[in-house]
Amino acid sequence: MTDSPEPREPKAPQLDAATLGAFVARARAERGLTQRQLAERLYVSDKTVSKWGRGLSLPSVPLLMPLADALGLSISELMACEEAPHEERLGRAEADRLIAASLDLSRAALTGRQRALRCAAFAATVAVWGLLTARVVFSRNLDQLLSGLADPAVAGGLLMLVALAWFSFFCHETLPGYYDENRISFVTQGPFRMNLGCLMRVHNGNWPVICRAARWSAAAAAVLIPALELALGDVLPNATVGLLGCAAFFAPIIVAGKLNE
Repeated sequence: MTDSPEPREPKAPQLDAATLGAFVARARAERGLTQRQLAERLYVSDKTVSKWGRGLSLPSVPLLMPLADALGLSISELMACEEAPHEERLGRAEADRLIAASLDLSRAALTGRQRALRCAAFAATVAVWGLLTARVVFSRNLDQLLSGLADPAVAGGLLMLVALAWFSFFCHETLPGYYDENRISFVTQGPFRMNLGCLMRVHNGNWPVICRAARWSAAAAAVLIPALELALGDVLPNATVGLLGCAAFFAPIIVAGKLNE
């Protein structure tokens, strides 16, 4: 009596390079995107996009979610190589969430303790900035209140508070995987833009450190700008005070990023 073969687990369906490439090329053309334009959105070369379209290679796993977003598709539509009718898209949210999680593209949420500490730090910074800025503004005549708020030094401190709020509560400290595979110096997250140009490459090795340095430097600069305005306002132009504060914000970010590049 022969032993029956042991049952094997079904293998996950594999993406076919030719099928996916044809689907991506068709979706790209329907949206009026050239190969170069799609490549720029994904921070890859146009030759890479060309290879996908010809079925010569597949996008790497970390690129699947950005590719779907660039084409206005869900991740399940991209992996199925088929656009779903509009009414079916509404029911695919849970499937897309599970697929995204399986691709390790989710962001870790802040713990309650981390959020509480950041809220306390932000509130303390706002309080100190408010006291110093009030002295700057009300040291002028009251009829110049609006012009005082438009002062470069005062506006610079307010800008630092916006940066502190962003890096404290809204910034994702995990970048998509393609940042680790390509030389990229530009970070885009919603309305946030940061372009470090030729100064450094940004990836998951130094981005969390950059975010941490940005929180500290934004808080310090928010307080430093009105303090310098009070101490040196009669010696330095207000615009110079604002520039010094911005330098105090960016210098630690660049140093932290380069040390961990």
